Amino acid sequence: MSQQRIPAPQFNNPLLRMNGRCPVCNSLYDVQQLRILAEKEQSILAHLECSNCSTAVLSYLQLSGMGLSNHALITDLTPDEVHDRMGSSPPISSDDIILFHSYLENEVKATDLYSEDS
Repeated sequence: MSQQRIPAPQFNNPLLRMNGRCPVCNSLYDVQQLRILAEKEQSILAHLECSNCSTAVLSYLQLSGMGLSNHALITDLTPDEVHDRMGSSPPISSDDIILFHSYLENEVKATDLYSEDS
């Protein structure tokens, strides 16, 4: 039985294409609209703008032994605004989390989240 060799992937391989879709209009993204804002080890933070409806998305992609995972959120920020805000705040500490939890537990009630006008 002969063993079939799998060719190494290349960037210009037509089988390797971006197949992400806009969460608003479902149009295929244009890879030319992708802006990489940050890279660290096996992960990137990218900004995409839909060429059809102009909806912007921040996408965090991470490569691991399990494959590629992606977390995205719709934003109104431009790539420059995201870049300007990165690193402008100190990291969140465990004390910050405890303080926030205490605030939510003591101050915020479900009725506070909704106004009677809505």
